[in-house]
Amino acid sequence: MRAGTNTKGEIASHITTVFANMQRLLGLLRETGHIVVDEVAAPAWGYGGQTQEYRFIAGQTGAG
Repeated sequence: MRAGTNTKGEIASHITTVFANMQRLLGLLRETGHIVVDEVAAPAWGYGGQTQEYRFIAGQTGAG
């Protein structure tokens, strides 16, 4: 997930879904199992030679 682009509710839903899918695949899991969401800053990742931050700005300005 890109930092700052998901609401707390969306992140909570994602964690719930991941835990449920892991339990479906692996069987009963302990409640103490952890799901970690690492939100990566937009300038730190991208694809096609462009950062996600650049893509966002270009989309907002019509430059992309």
